[in-house]
Amino acid sequence: QKLAEKEVYPKAKVENAEVEEYYWAHLDDFWLPESIRARHLVVGNTRELSRAQESLKSGETFGKVCSVFSVDPLKDAGGDWGWMPVESLSPIYVRTLRAMKPGEVSKPIRDGFGYHLFQLMEIRPTRVRSLKEAEPFVREVLLERERDRRFVEWLTNIKKSAKVEINPDLANVVGVVLEDSRVNAQKVKVSKSKPQKPAVHHTKKSVRHAKHK
Repeated sequence: QKLAEKEVYPKAKVENAEVEEYYWAHLDDFWLPESIRARHLVVGNTRELSRAQESLKSGETFGKVCSVFSVDPLKDAGGDWGWMPVESLSPIYVRTLRAMKPGEVSKPIRDGFGYHLFQLMEIRPTRVRSLKEAEPFVREVLLERERDRRFVEWLTNIKKSAKVEINPDLANVVGVVLEDSRVNAQKVKVSKSKPQKPAVHHTKKSVRHAKHK
């Protein structure tokens, strides 16, 4: 494996034209669903909700309030959940966020998890990833294919040109084994080629009859 990494893989190259050809041939793979990026705060009771809202009214940033009051696992990231596809979100969250403007904070929403506040950051409509965005992924796919192709070719050539070398220290032992094998092979060959005489069974009666004749 290490030899292949040194001798084979560095030779694998992918041309820009190959990347572009793959991109257009697999365009359906690069569609991105509608996604929402927002900050999310959740607390377990109305007391904590009121404290969080008071902090926001006093001018504290939503991210800071999240890090103090929220019980969401993303509290240390300021409640930022990154880009979330709308199909992975609760319908009530989606309806609320779609009705908001970037930077706006929602009214409280209550469900089985607690009391929620959202701050909309951005909504990204359904779109296809551009060639520039897809290029790193496509290039890696094609590069991996080219590495595999070159590796198989390299391995095949090694097998074709392989030579058996005998360790000098074992030459005598190997020589005897090879010689014995050669002699045995010759014996088998001769025995197979020599015609066999049919077996003749004599009895005393047949011998006496032959003498009288």
